[in-house]
Amino acid sequence: MGNRKIHIEILRCFSLFGVILFHTMGFLDDHHMVDGSHIVFEINKFSVYFVGIAVPMFMFISGYLYRPVGKHDVISFVKKKALRLLLPYFVFSSLIMLSGGFFSIKELFQGFWHLWFLWALFWCFIFSAFIDFSKKYAFAILLFAFLIGGVKVGLPGLIKDFVQWYYFFALGAIVRAHAQILEYIKQYYLWIPMILCYVIAVSIVPFQYRSPSAIYELAISAIVVVSFLLAEALTKKMQVNEFIKQSILSVGKYSMGIYILHFWILIYLLSTTSIRVFHIEALIQRIPVLTISGLVIVNFFLCYILTALISKNKIGKLLLG
Repeated sequence: MGNRKIHIEILRCFSLFGVILFHTMGFLDDHHMVDGSHIVFEINKFSVYFVGIAVPMFMFISGYLYRPVGKHDVISFVKKKALRLLLPYFVFSSLIMLSGGFFSIKELFQGFWHLWFLWALFWCFIFSAFIDFSKKYAFAILLFAFLIGGVKVGLPGLIKDFVQWYYFFALGAIVRAHAQILEYIKQYYLWIPMILCYVIAVSIVPFQYRSPSAIYELAISAIVVVSFLLAEALTKKMQVNEFIKQSILSVGKYSMGIYILHFWILIYLLSTTSIRVFHIEALIQRIPVLTISGLVIVNFFLCYILTALISKNKIGKLLLG
């Protein structure tokens, strides 16, 4: 596979680590291990900004890889996406609930934990099946998606997630359909003011994950597009080692499974028993950076191995892609 594929998978890996770090810090916060150290507090703050780029990047990549659907293929397209996204959503949401000793229909249809992403992504694909992003009207849809992204009042949980994140999906689809956008940014060095836009927003505007301001939406858009552009440029110039290349592509292949399983793994990795047995609280106090990095890496590789093993089974492959 070419460099174009590699740069997308690198960004996917980057996004996975961002999400895992964010949720790891959330678990540590639940165990009151964040405020006890200045370094841990700063890592926690960084994780919020990190995931603020990672999740939009996931949506952007999904939109970028989206292919227009023919009028006669819409039904098969919907079935394919339902199997790919909705089936894993309902199965793993139910399994995680039951493993925790509860089951809630209400939570299931409000977007359960991190798996809300699968449901939102499903509707992004379905809504886009009727849009030709190469046409000029697609920019009006992008603007509309941006304007309604902050609307939350009166929307059911699962619809709210789609409405909030569709803007980034549409942005990716438009960038793919209008390749001249990236060329224009490169030609006129617009990536410099785009990075400055994000840096200024980080400096002056308080950021809340899943509740960003309009200014931050624009800033995140800028940094997502620039990251995509720079990753593509760097992988074209650099000669990627074949082993590293295949490893990255392998992670990309199992990225959905890693995303689905990582939160479930965290429940046990950072349970009260694990914290006591492995002296995690003491390690956080003594070597916070190494301990937190270790937790993220262990989680990542456990999910990778589990996904690879589960995917060897036909049912597992259906559920985890």
